[in-house]
Amino acid sequence: MATSASSSVNPALLSAKLDALVRDLGVPDAPPASGGGGGSVTCHDGVGYVLTSPASKVRALGPAWLWALKNGLSELVMFDDDHAPDLARRAALLNTIKTSVRQIAGTSSQVAVSNLLPSPPSLDHKVLDLSDAFAQAGAIPVDDYGRLVAEVNGLEVARAFIDDSAEAEMAGRAEGLVIEVGVGQADRELHQLVHSNLGTVEAVSRAAEMVSAIRSPGAEPHPLNRLGRARWLRSEAVADPGIVGVGSLTPVPPLRWRDTVLGIEPACAVSESSVVVFSAGVDPDLVPEALEYRYRANPDAELVIVMAERDVLPTVDRLIQLCPNAQLMTVTTPWS
Repeated sequence: MATSASSSVNPALLSAKLDALVRDLGVPDAPPASGGGGGSVTCHDGVGYVLTSPASKVRALGPAWLWALKNGLSELVMFDDDHAPDLARRAALLNTIKTSVRQIAGTSSQVAVSNLLPSPPSLDHKVLDLSDAFAQAGAIPVDDYGRLVAEVNGLEVARAFIDDSAEAEMAGRAEGLVIEVGVGQADRELHQLVHSNLGTVEAVSRAAEMVSAIRSPGAEPHPLNRLGRARWLRSEAVADPGIVGVGSLTPVPPLRWRDTVLGIEPACAVSESSVVVFSAGVDPDLVPEALEYRYRANPDAELVIVMAERDVLPTVDRLIQLCPNAQLMTVTTPWS
């Protein structure tokens, strides 16, 4: 039976591997490694050593920084297999915690070479043409890294994208344009079976009305109220930019493609002089994500990280204070 990466990794093996990697750097008397910091960790003479867990992927840096702060470390060495270039790029965005990333090669390692942050793919004009239909249906059209999604209070109720696969051509899909309505894969498949006869505006309007009734301030608790809360905060601020002290805000695409319904990933919007990143819940990798959003949008802009006060951990607050030209702003949430 197949297992996920997080469940198939043996913590003892990770610790043994980190011990070997640290010894290879000429640190023979470091304490035995243990779990923590997004993988396996140890520290010696004021330097922290982190072997990332395969399940952490590119989001391993934030937990490592928080672990370093908690343990009073000002320098980190991170070891990674597949995502070392990404981690090296992200680590360079904060110089107040000296972080070097090393690419693993067996039981040895070498300094990782940073790669470039990919730009979001441009939306096809046939997809962009659906913006008016989504808006007419009562949703907000948002660029979601190569596809256009219709959002209601930050939650996707429909999506449009170009499918140029051989399967799409065989199905006779007009110009490869795909329009899917629903929240999540199961809901989209059900809609296709039951309501495929509806026009785009009517179909999206029905979904928007359903989500709007459930996902609104003061509504009863519901599973749909717990999804994509960072985007919900963003949608509130886009509608009323004064909440975060700017004149206008424009949503921007996420940093990477997403396959599933939104979890704790932050969301971003930009103004003329600020990059505003919204977060909800506990996200250990919030600060690297926020720094990378600013790096992509406008490296010279002020970075504003927006959260609910109850979600702010002391170590996250300290980490934000270490970021240049950045501030934390707490807001009232639209959910109870």
